[in-house]
Amino acid sequence: MWHSLGRVTCAVAGAMYRATVNETAPTARLACFSVFVQQLPTNTSYLYVFRGTGGSIVTLAGCLAILPAPSLTGGIATNLPYVAVTVPQGVAPLNAADFYVAAEVAGEAALVSFVRV
Repeated sequence: MWHSLGRVTCAVAGAMYRATVNETAPTARLACFSVFVQQLPTNTSYLYVFRGTGGSIVTLAGCLAILPAPSLTGGIATNLPYVAVTVPQGVAPLNAADFYVAAEVAGEAALVSFVRV
């Protein structure tokens, strides 16, 4: 099933926020097959996706993906960039708690979800 981790808000520009920050136990292993990160329609700049801590939006150390700001048509978001990683083999080989999001602009956020059986 596909499960939502909700909005991951980056209160401080450049700081890394765990994908599972909204969970009751955000550091606990959350076994899954896929992790999905999407820009929100209100975002105005880049989102960065990392696996593990120690990443940087300046040097891009540890960065897995850079999501551009949503495309606007007449002030309406018409394209919401996203990235997904899937490992279809094994017993839920990914850990959603290992993924982090950072924003170039303070207060911007990502929608994060995962897939597991």
